[in-house]
Amino acid sequence: MVTNHGRRTEACTGRATEGRGLSWGQGSGRTGTSQWRNIRAAVLQRDARICQLKYSGCTRRASEVDHIVSVADGGSDSVHNGRAVCTSCHKVQTQRQAAAARRRQRAKLSSPDAGRYPPGH
Repeated sequence: MVTNHGRRTEACTGRATEGRGLSWGQGSGRTGTSQWRNIRAAVLQRDARICQLKYSGCTRRASEVDHIVSVADGGSDSVHNGRAVCTSCHKVQTQRQAAAARRRQRAKLSSPDAGRYPPGH
């Protein structure tokens, strides 16, 4: 990682990671903690390293852990809220969740009352 005028950049891709420290794929933030590593190991063991999503293109060999209820939607970092997934299915699931969040945001912004009342009213 290279620092350039306050921006951190992955040396091999040149992709900016502004203020995030390590890039997402390297286990930054809460997924870089020993607590998360322990949860991850327990979920992979519980699910016998078999992908629980099985989308088209699934490799069946799980190497990652996905939150059943995303943290953004109130889910927790716990064994009960995790499932073993392969890289391919995890990518698909993440894209689906991001698309759903964008749809919710657009619906919220296009609501007739959007911006009419201050938050909390």
